[in-house]
Amino acid sequence: MKVRLILATAVIAVLVLGVAGVGFSAGHRTPTITGMVGGDFDVQLPPGGQNGADWGVDASFQRAANNRIHDGDVKVVGPGSADQSEGFRCRGSAANPLAPKGKVCIYLIGSGNAANIRGVTPVPGTGGSKFGFKLIWDAQANGDTFVDAVWAYHFN
Repeated sequence: MKVRLILATAVIAVLVLGVAGVGFSAGHRTPTITGMVGGDFDVQLPPGGQNGADWGVDASFQRAANNRIHDGDVKVVGPGSADQSEGFRCRGSAANPLAPKGKVCIYLIGSGNAANIRGVTPVPGTGGSKFGFKLIWDAQANGDTFVDAVWAYHFN
C-alpha cells in the first residue's frame, strides 16, 4: 500500500511538473532566440564600377517577434560594420550573442570583399516585420564576396 501511494505521488508530481514545464516553455521560457545568417557570392562589377554589386540575405525568426522590426532595430557589430545606429548597444559577442529587448544584434564572424555591412528590415518603408531581418553589404571588387554572422533577438 505504501509503495502504491509513493508511486502515485511521484507520478502526480511528474505530471504536474511536466504540464507546468510545457506551459512555461510554450510562453517565453527563453526570451532570446539566436541563429546564423550569411551568404557567399561571386561578383562581377559593372565595367568601371567600384561598388555597386550589392547583396542581401534574409534571416527568419523561429517564431514571430512581439514587435515589428524596423531598420533602427537591427545593429551589426564587428569589423566591416557600417552600422551607425545610436539607439541601443549590443553587449554580446559572436560566441555569446545577446540583444536588448525588441532588438536584433548581428555579430560578424567574418567577411571578405564586403563593405557597408548593415542590417535592415526586409519590408521596405515603415511597415516593419515580425518575422526576421535582412543583412546587406556591397562587394568592393570582382571575385568572391561573403559575410558570415550570428544574431540574437530578445523578446519584449
